[in-house]
Formats: sequence, structure tokens, C-alpha cells
Amino acid sequence: MPLAIGLATVLALWPTLQGEFNWDDDVNLVNNPHYRGFSPSQIRWMFTTTLMGHYMPLTWLSLAANYAFGRMNPWGYHLTSLLLHATNAVLFYLVARRLLAAAVGASSGGSSRPGSRSDGEPPTDLLTISAGALVAALLFAVHPQRVESVAWISDRGTLLCATFYLLAVLAYLTSVASSGVRRRRWRAASLLAFAAALLSKGMAMSLPLSLLVLDAYPLRRSGEGWRQLLLEKAPYGALAIGGAMVALMARNEGAAFSGYVSYGLVSRIALTGYSVWFYPLTLMCPANLSPLYEVPRQVSILQPRFLVPLLAVVAVTALLIVLRRRLAGALAAWAHSAAVVAPVSGIVHSGLQLVADRYAYLAQMGFIVLAGYGVVWILRTAAHGRLPRRAVWLVGSGVAMAILALGSLTWSQSYAWQDPETLWGWAVDVDPACARCHYNLGAALMRRRRDEAGLRASEEHLQQALALSPSYSDAYLNLGTVALMRRRYAEAEPALREYIRLRPDAQTGPERLAVLYLVQGRSDEAIPLLRRARGMRPADVAVDRNPTVQPAEAERGSLAEAVQLLDDSETLRYLGQALLEQGLAVDAIIPLRRAVALNPTAPTARFWLAQAYRGAGQAAQADAEMAALRRTNPSSGPPSVAR
Repeated sequence: MPLAIGLATVLALWPTLQGEFNWDDDVNLVNNPHYRGFSPSQIRWMFTTTLMGHYMPLTWLSLAANYAFGRMNPWGYHLTSLLLHATNAVLFYLVARRLLAAAVGASSGGSSRPGSRSDGEPPTDLLTISAGALVAALLFAVHPQRVESVAWISDRGTLLCATFYLLAVLAYLTSVASSGVRRRRWRAASLLAFAAALLSKGMAMSLPLSLLVLDAYPLRRSGEGWRQLLLEKAPYGALAIGGAMVALMARNEGAAFSGYVSYGLVSRIALTGYSVWFYPLTLMCPANLSPLYEVPRQVSILQPRFLVPLLAVVAVTALLIVLRRRLAGALAAWAHSAAVVAPVSGIVHSGLQLVADRYAYLAQMGFIVLAGYGVVWILRTAAHGRLPRRAVWLVGSGVAMAILALGSLTWSQSYAWQDPETLWGWAVDVDPACARCHYNLGAALMRRRRDEAGLRASEEHLQQALALSPSYSDAYLNLGTVALMRRRYAEAEPALREYIRLRPDAQTGPERLAVLYLVQGRSDEAIPLLRRARGMRPADVAVDRNPTVQPAEAERGSLAEAVQLLDDSETLRYLGQALLEQGLAVDAIIPLRRAVALNPTAPTARFWLAQAYRGAGQAAQADAEMAALRRTNPSSGPPSVAR
């Protein structure tokens, strides 16, 4: 069965192996040299960084191993993610089998071990429990909401965290069934796995609450006394508190929390209700899934979008509490999901997302085990002669068809993650009112499509993002950049100036406006802007890492001086491309060579440098740059980079 689960998982998500680097992968991987190796300085970075608001040193180590074996070929990163998910599916099967055995044993009043007798009941068939666990594992593995975590390399932390999370639960269940030294050893192993889960991603912090839920049902350990059970969870609680504090600090340093001015207490209650309701709903009906469910600018608890889920959460919670003796498993699954979702709900909100498919990875596990219990109940009822065999075959056929349907949806949805243009085109189709989705699609088109039609489409989506969110500063930056690429300089300048007005503390604005002036030959106006941008950079960044002006650069004094003031490889690349498209290939070499010096492994700067050399008649240097491009990025060929 584990082999079948692993193969089914790989088959359903096989298209993810064809994907490129996507979404935040440019920040985390493509333009980030710090994780590429195991030197002391790189390991120190992995254990201290809060990049993108996450503290996940073990995840960075796994990505470093990917780089060591396959460099910047995305196929290897995707393969590792897919194999991790397949491993998690098998671990989930083992955990589900333990929990189903405990539930069956408890429901009949006897031992939780498969094969035991109780009250004259026939023995619980191991095959029946395994069948329920198999169905649960397949539902978990091939559900379309798993696609995001598997296809998006930057979400590796969710997969690795889940691996250690499931190992911690499995070791805990083993410790409960053991005694003496064996129990203490398995409990220590569980704590160690829990610590590893927290070091992979902070999402695991709710595990102590979920273990208490398991103690209540299906383990039925309340007879040992809740005081004893709480003391038993004290080490887990200490790790969870430490993990939560680190996660909060990382989020505060690498991202930003939503202030209570924007979303007050009542709004946060509405957001929390929506979050708790979202994950069981999408488990049953995975329609209109998206990479980004954008949080509205205004949230009112009276809006049907938030009021209905909140009322549903209150009603379901009350019903499950009233019927807790008859629906103990449903209450346990509901409590587990709420505990997992709480840290990423409206209580402590951060980021642009209202909810996210990646959060479903742990949150839906309890409900999926509950579905497995339904299979066990049907098989056991049929074994007692209380259910016709025809009904069993009918239910079995329905379950098989549901799993095949989910697998088919997962297969097709995996293709949406092939590249940024496809991903955000899909997101815009799902939610045309998503400003960030329009912005991301416009940015993807800007970076990947150099033709007039692509830049025009980019401009349209950026303008749509501004129509939906007029204060969206980054949209002005990219709108000005697109106008610069289209040589519509009169339109580029006001857009860039608006970005500077909205973001006076960002060095990118003055740099990008300086690029416009340099392309127009207004070097005297560009250099003060670049000096201003240099002064905005932190001390550890604002250093000239390539101080030597080459002879060819010295001949073009003002351009060379401007280039030496730039420390942003992306801005340098835009400058080089703009000069190259004006037919100034020799001038384009200057900023592109510096862009490559600042970020040697970024593929696009090196590709355009090769084109500049070729345009300047320096074929040997062009060939050398293309060879270096293939060495550092084996999967990057000229067509894909040129888009």
C-alpha cells in the first residue's frame, strides 16, 4: 500500500517537474547566492536569515543540497518537492492507520490494536483499517490543494515541516502504546521531530494542541487525568512557544503585520471565521482554487462573504459540542483544523492573502482521516451483515471515482504552475478583481515578453491593478519601466515620479528614473538621483563591489560614473537592455557587465550581456557569456531567457 500511495502521488503531480522558477523564487533562489553551498558563512546565513518573513534553516539546507547536485536547474528542486510530498503521503497513511485502529478500538470499548476482540465483537481486520488509511492517504496526496506546495519551490518549507510534523505524531502515537524506557525514547524522538518541524517552518507550532485533541479522541486518554496530560505536553508547549516567538520576530523583520488601524477587532473576527470555514469547504469542493486569495482593502463582518462563514463556524462548532459523544471524530478534526489555522488567520494577519492553499496541507489532515474512518465503518458494518454487499461496491466505486477525479484535477492544475505568465493568467481568470494578480501578471509579461504585444498586455494589467488599488506603488514602478521599454519616455517619467512620491524611502525609484534620464542622454540629472539612491542603501549593501572602471568604460565617463553608483542588478539590466534596443550595444555592455558582476548566477543579465557583445561585434566574448550561462543555469537556454 505505501508503494501504491507513493506511485499515485508522483503520477498525479508529475507535470510539476516541467515547471520553471516561479513567483517569489526569484528572490529566494534565482537572485540569492547565500544558500548555494555549505561554507560557514552560508550556513550562518541560513540559520540567521528571515528572508521573506520566514525562519526556516532546515528548509534552506535542503535547497542548498538541491543546488549542490543540480545547480540552478529547476527540475531537481521540483523533483525533491515531489518526493517529499510522496513521503508525506506514506507517513500520513501510517499515522491514519494508527488513528483509525484507535478509533475502532475505542468505539467498541476495547483495545485500539488491530486484530483485538472486545465485547464479543469479531476481530477488527487489519485489512479493513488499512483500506481506510489507504483511502485517506490518497485523498490527502492527490487533492488539488496540494499542488501549490509541491509546484512552488519557495513553499518547500511546508513540505519539509509536514514531514517532521508527521514523524512527531507517529513517534508520539508509538510512545503512547509503549511504556517505561521505550516510551521515554519515543517521546524524545517525537520532541526532536517537532523541533525539526519548527526549524523547517513555523506552521507546526500548533502541534501540542493537536496532540491534546488526539488524547481526547481517538486515544481516549482522559482517564489518565488532564493534569497529567498537560504536564506531559509541557516540553511540546515550550518548543511551540519558542517557535511562535521566532516566527513572530521573523515575520516582523522580513515582512509586515496588518495593523489594527486597517483591520480592527471586528474585522479580524470576520477574517478568522472565513479562514476556519475555508479549509473544510475547499476540501469537499476544490473549485476556483487560486495561488492568491487577496484580502479586501475593506472588511466588514456584515458582508455576506464574511458573515455567512462566521455564522457557519459558530453553528458547526455548537452542533459538534452538543453531539460530542456521537461525533467525537468530527469534533476532533474540527478542533485540529482550527488550531492549525489560528496562527495564519485574522487573529495575527500578515501579507496580502486572505487564505492560502498551502495552509490546507496540515489543516485538512483531520477531516481526511475522518473520511478514512467512514470507509472503515462501511466495511465493518458490511462484515456484520448490516449492509448489502451491493451497497459496499457502490460506495467503493464512488470513492474510487472521487480519487480519480481529484487526481485528474491535480494533474491539470499542475500545468498552471509551469511559469509566471501561466500562473498569474490563471489567477486573473479565477478572480478578475485581484489587484495583486493583475500586477503579478503584468510584471511577468514585462520580464518575459520583449515584443510590443507582450509589453502592451503588461501595461494593461498594471493599469488594471492601479484601477483596483490606486495606491499600489509597485504598479507605478513597473508601469514606468514598461513605458521606458516601449520608448514612451513622456509616459515613463510621471509614473516613476508617482512611485517616488508614494515610496520616498525606496532607492529603486530614483534608480529607475535615473535609467530613464541616462537613456535620454540626461546624465547630469541622472547622477544626483543615483547618489541619492546610494545614500538610501544600508551600510552593508551600499558598497562598490566592482570599483575598477574598465578602459572601455572610462571613455564614456558620465555613463561609467552612473553605472558605478548602481548596486541593483535588475536596474542595471533594464538600463543595458534599453541601450541595446536603441542600437547602442557598446554602451549597453557597461551596465550589463556590472549587473553580471553583482549577481553572477542571474541568467537574464548574462544573456543580455552576450547579446550586447554580439551587437558590438565581439563574438568571442558573447560565446563565453553564453557558455557561462549554460554552466550556471543548465536549464536556461536563449529562447526561455529572451522572453
